[in-house]
Amino acid sequence: MNNTQWLKRLIAAAALPLAACGGTDTVVEDREISVETMPVNGDTLGFWIMQTETCLDGAAAICINDNSPYSNDLVLEDASLQPVAERYMERGNSDIGGKIIQINADDEALPAQLRTPEDSLFAATPIGEVFAIHLRFKPAAGEALQTLMSLGTGVFNVEAGSASVVVQFPVQGKRLLLPLEGPERWNELYIVSDGQNVSLQLNCEDGPGFGKTAGAPLLSRSASALMLGARPTTPASEHFSGQVDMLRVSRVNEANLFCQ
Repeated sequence: MNNTQWLKRLIAAAALPLAACGGTDTVVEDREISVETMPVNGDTLGFWIMQTETCLDGAAAICINDNSPYSNDLVLEDASLQPVAERYMERGNSDIGGKIIQINADDEALPAQLRTPEDSLFAATPIGEVFAIHLRFKPAAGEALQTLMSLGTGVFNVEAGSASVVVQFPVQGKRLLLPLEGPERWNELYIVSDGQNVSLQLNCEDGPGFGKTAGAPLLSRSASALMLGARPTTPASEHFSGQVDMLRVSRVNEANLFCQ
């Protein structure tokens, strides 16, 4: 993406109205606790509901479509960070209007992960101190922790196994653990910051949190790419095995959309 394309996307996104004033909504249905819509507006930095497609920017690879205004598609890569063009990932329809994908199934010999490209708007935009993350996932059998999501090893990581999920804020020296009920259940993880305090909810139940230590950012003062399904080392490591049907990152402390 050249500078002109980047600027056009940024201007277009900034001009979008809030969802309450006519923005687009993604319909959510068939939940135990009904969530009628998930609004998408200029504060939604990324909203991936796991719809696979051929990448549009010329890369010979599979992409996951971004439903935010910024078109931050996730590109499927192998462990050496090279694009992957052929891989079966979809495992049926999600109840939030997208697809369920399987990351690193048992019959796949080579691990892979998804990442926002370095020339994407997401990778060029610091998230800031106020944010909300929604992540819906189902780990495969096995209690060993694997990296489900990362904004950089030293910035922010979510690790999951069949028995627990761990949320790491390395700059703050925080490692928050929540127990899971096994590999067969979908888990809805919500992480939110108001700029001073971080709170977690899992399946709409309150989890641990902490207050920000003065003088250090919660995440990073610099922008960083997002990786789903591995830790962004070189090569990528700690690959996650399991299913994912939604990841959403917002630069406001929006309420838990899984529970409303």
